[in-house]
Amino acid sequence: MVNFGVYVLVTLCASALAAPLVKGGDRIDTSIGARSCHSVSKSVSNRWCNANCNHQPPNCPASLCKCGAPAPPTPPAPPGPATRFYLHAVDVTDHKCFEASSSSKFASKGITDTGKCPASYNTVDKTETVEQCPDGVTSIKYCSPINVTIATKGQALLTEVDDCTSKPLKDGCACGHK
Repeated sequence: MVNFGVYVLVTLCASALAAPLVKGGDRIDTSIGARSCHSVSKSVSNRWCNANCNHQPPNCPASLCKCGAPAPPTPPAPPGPATRFYLHAVDVTDHKCFEASSSSKFASKGITDTGKCPASYNTVDKTETVEQCPDGVTSIKYCSPINVTIATKGQALLTEVDDCTSKPLKDGCACGHK
């Protein structure tokens, strides 16, 4: 014959031993979806409730413990701003700058200066995206290719410089500015 009181005590003790250990006394880490539980009976501690109610499978008698809702999961950190790697090459004779960019570091034949084109190259004449190996040399058959966008930039020409010297004075300025 099994004594029911001994069976319950042995079951409760076995569950407490099988439950995960809780660091920091009666507190548990609720950032992983665990419930925060506490004792409603003098026969068990808050630590016992936290450990047993959050155990798989749970052993959480309502007569001994009361639990709150699981903590919401911590949202992932927002992605940082997209960073691009830039190389450029200036063709002074033709007043052009070739600006190559990609989401990862790369090399490109003939476009070797780091960074974007100088600000004086302020018009985009043409843009194309090419598939190439990161080293800029190997055939794409033998690597994991990346997309590189190449912009051909030019310099806008000044059509006429108005130095205001050939016009009569108007309101204190030859050009009519106040």
